[in-house]
Amino acid sequence: MSTTATTRILHTPMEANAFARHRSWVWPLPRLDGIAPSILRLAACSPSDGIAIGYPGRSRSPSLVPVFAAQDGVVTYAGTAADGSTLCIDHLCGWSTHYAELADLLTRPTDRLRRRRKACIRAGDIIGHACRSSLRIRFGLSRLAEAHDPAAWMPTWSMLPWFGEPTPRVATRAAT
Repeated sequence: MSTTATTRILHTPMEANAFARHRSWVWPLPRLDGIAPSILRLAACSPSDGIAIGYPGRSRSPSLVPVFAAQDGVVTYAGTAADGSTLCIDHLCGWSTHYAELADLLTRPTDRLRRRRKACIRAGDIIGHACRSSLRIRFGLSRLAEAHDPAAWMPTWSMLPWFGEPTPRVATRAAT
């Protein structure tokens, strides 16, 4: 069954508890060497603009930090803006996620003038990388063009690990 909302076609009926019945949602940033990302509140931004997610005790990384797709979906927009790369993904039941201020994208840019098949994404796929200098991204969540505060939903989502820097090994001698 298709339901039309604005210019997007939704491929399943709308249900309020879509989060509970589908595969687990995933935090966009991973647990980095044991440090969990958190929601960074910015005074000038409202939840409808999205939220900033980053690592409060860590300001930079020598290696690339991946950004994960929060849920299975279809890439509807991928491009570059003044503040970095931006990606939008449509999910089941009318949900959409928006990722901004990324260093780079791992999907092809969308082009509204060329008709091509839209990229399908699975929850946990790496869709881009966070900027090494700030280690934060902007993340937004909406349903049927109505913005939702992601902070209200994210505590129940899974957090994936990532080991950006090798853990030093301690050499031990075998007893002879």
